Amino acid sequence: MRIILIDQYSGYIYGDSADYEGGLFTLDDARQLYPDMDPHSAHDFALAYADALDRHIGGERRRYEWAHDSDGQSGYIAYTTGDDIVGVIHDGQSRQEIDAVERDCPRISGKIIWKTQDGPR
Repeated sequence: MRIILIDQYSGYIYGDSADYEGGLFTLDDARQLYPDMDPHSAHDFALAYADALDRHIGGERRRYEWAHDSDGQSGYIAYTTGDDIVGVIHDGQSRQEIDAVERDCPRISGKIIWKTQDGPR
């Protein structure tokens, strides 16, 4: 499974699971963060990927969850894709790449939101 996240606030691509730490974010990577996740759930995989990205960049500790689009909070919009639909995203601010993702990739219903947590990562 491949996930591309678009930050709803900026409109830019936040991450592409095909380009995670120089490689592919895998189901094994996701299970390290969420051992009880459903391996067939795009929602669960996208949550794990968002969490992994924030951990990788050293962001603040957060708790992730899915929310309805109409809840008023900004979050990540998640899309599924394959390499045959869009190439690996390297420039998250490229209007052409953003447009291609939004036009050609299936969107996962809802959006990923976060709440800040205290404590170590």
